[in-house]
Amino acid sequence: MAAKYLARCLDPSSGIPTDVTFLFHGENIEEPAEKVKAHKPILAAASAVFQREFYGSMKEADGEIEIVDASQEVFQAMVNYIYSYEEMNLDSYALSFIASLFYLAEKYDIGDLKDDILSFIPKYPVTKENVLEIAAFAEQCVNLAPLSEAIYVLAAKFLRTHFESQELILSSADSMIYLVVHVGSSCKFLSSQLM
Repeated sequence: MAAKYLARCLDPSSGIPTDVTFLFHGENIEEPAEKVKAHKPILAAASAVFQREFYGSMKEADGEIEIVDASQEVFQAMVNYIYSYEEMNLDSYALSFIASLFYLAEKYDIGDLKDDILSFIPKYPVTKENVLEIAAFAEQCVNLAPLSEAIYVLAAKFLRTHFESQELILSSADSMIYLVVHVGSSCKFLSSQLM
């Protein structure tokens, strides 16, 4: 029962003090840092990485931790996910935001968040206008293999459906050459998904 009220802990008016602050400096280091405040025990319960960082061998000296590999908005979304009783609604986020969130889920080993993101990817809206951008984005995410593969499959399914509806034969060499040239020579996985 208490789990569904965790998000209230992030509200400053709750009277429950936070004990860790994550700092995010923009391009101008002289400007004040953006902050995300949280509670170590809650983050540690959700992530073995946070547990080690706060209480184990990686223990941080104080309550402020600088984050350099994520934006404040994406990190806040991850923290909100940890505190939330409900599944995150990813519909309103750009694919780049979702990829950054997946990166943080990998980094902090938050399996449920990774699973939710991978379950959402097949529902991501693909159009004729954005399919090539999505396929290229999959290549940019190659270091996040499960996400990259899911995005490739998303683009491949759209292309298969679109080209089949126009009665193109995808198994022909000419069609494959056309797709590889227009999607990009680095999209070998995409080509294999279309066969």
